[in-house]
Amino acid sequence: MAQFFEVSGTRLAFPSDALDVNEAKRIMSQQYPMLRNTTIYHEDARIQGENIIYPVVLPPAKTKG
Repeated sequence: MAQFFEVSGTRLAFPSDALDVNEAKRIMSQQYPMLRNTTIYHEDARIQGENIIYPVVLPPAKTKG
């Protein structure tokens, strides 16, 4: 089964299906820095056809004012 992170409706494929969620997050955070400040849980995954989708909730943007 292919594994994906879903960020704001965009699916980002894991570099390898053999990776754990935390390992994939660590590797992919080099290309997608928004993943660094997120927490992703195995329990939140959903199966869609042949894919496992891990939803990523981004923290709110901070503003001064």
